[in-house]
Amino acid sequence: IGFEDLVFDSKYFDWDFNRITDLKLTEHYLDAGQKSYDLEALSLKYLDKYVDTKSSDIEFIDLIKRISKNQKRILDQEYGDYNYDLQTDIKMAVILARVSENGVGIDQDLLAELEKEVALDIEDTSSRIYELVGREFNIASPKQLSEVLYEELELAQYLKKKTRSTAEAVLHSIEDKHPVVKEVLRFRNISKLHSTYLLPFGEFAKLDGRIHSKFNLLGTSSGRLSSKSPNMQNLPAHVNLSNSFRELFVAREGYKFVALDYSQVEFRIMAHLSQDENLIDDFESGADIHARTAARVFGIDQDKVDKETRTKGKTINFGILYGQSKYGLSSQLDISNEMAQKYIDSYYRKYSKVKEYIDQMTVRATKTQKVKTIYGRTRFIPGLTSKNFMVRQASIREAINMPIQGSNADFMRLAMVKLDELIHGPQSDYDYGDVYMVSQIHDELIFEVKEELVEDFAEIACDVMQEIVELSVPLDVNYEIGESFAKLK
Repeated sequence: IGFEDLVFDSKYFDWDFNRITDLKLTEHYLDAGQKSYDLEALSLKYLDKYVDTKSSDIEFIDLIKRISKNQKRILDQEYGDYNYDLQTDIKMAVILARVSENGVGIDQDLLAELEKEVALDIEDTSSRIYELVGREFNIASPKQLSEVLYEELELAQYLKKKTRSTAEAVLHSIEDKHPVVKEVLRFRNISKLHSTYLLPFGEFAKLDGRIHSKFNLLGTSSGRLSSKSPNMQNLPAHVNLSNSFRELFVAREGYKFVALDYSQVEFRIMAHLSQDENLIDDFESGADIHARTAARVFGIDQDKVDKETRTKGKTINFGILYGQSKYGLSSQLDISNEMAQKYIDSYYRKYSKVKEYIDQMTVRATKTQKVKTIYGRTRFIPGLTSKNFMVRQASIREAINMPIQGSNADFMRLAMVKLDELIHGPQSDYDYGDVYMVSQIHDELIFEVKEELVEDFAEIACDVMQEIVELSVPLDVNYEIGESFAKLK
């Protein structure tokens, strides 16, 4: 049911699964940025020696005990009465195995239709590209595409840099210089949809008509879940098809999907961490956070904020949250660097404690080379002291974002454990088969619920999620109900 893909290495098959799991998940809490959590890596870190776990001479139980003792010492020294119950992660391994086993239903007929539609679209788009260029070539080859665009069509003159890259961002920058560029971007989009999703989905769902994605607790440095076979965290958002891609995912007969997500939770975490009065007031008053930011940054009344101006406010909000520089923001808003810096400065004047928090946290992180979530999950960022300016700046952005995104991930783990108890716990009011937890996509938890229970379950689940943690601002949880993933939007 997926344990081996969550935290289990097959070479340990004759040893206690829970103890190996405990080591790995504890290590992810202590250092979420590591590339590997296997026994070889942990032995090298804690015992200062390489251990060949394939050797028959290794005493695994002794090895596990010694690593665990060192982990506990660090927990006791640096975390005291650490306020995140590590058993939460142990329970999550079991929950995710169950989610994988439950799976999500796929509309097989629609899948076949979309596959044919996309295959024809790829063929038609290829023909348009060949016609515009005047000959056939391998569109998927960066080398051949570069030669066509920059030598034959002479589009190199429009590049901001001398590199003749065919990266998506570069192609978007010259999209209006020749109609073939837009067609190439479309070709890439639909080709990826065909090869990465539609074709594999048919194979994944062949056994029982359901997708059984395998989720990984250790896959990201922030603590967010990752998944594979297929990757449910990166489903196409906007695709020009006759049917929405999300319509593929359908509830079984007699059930509906219930999707729950925390509303603007990362901004609420920033309000809690920074204790900025204006940001806290925005949430306590129930204001539209992006419209309020736009009004403050641009110095206008909130009732004068139109859709376009609100979008700018949203972009600025996310830019601050992710440590974006004036260069990044100018690119996002298509404005000058000077204007972008004015927006950032204006934001920090209105939300001065956000600026104080970011400055203080950056200094502290640079000194210790690590950052922590609200619950103490730690990520080491050695690049903060790099002599390379670009590396250092990227590390600062990571340091600003990780406590926020990581805290969000911890909230989600706690919520999933509580909701699993709601469904399967000894005090549960639900019978087996009433409710299935079937997926977790970014900030969204998706359940499959019997039709007569959906409203009741959605309301109760919202209450459970809102009570996970008490912040300086109220948590807000939204829910949507629908027969397919598409109907949840």
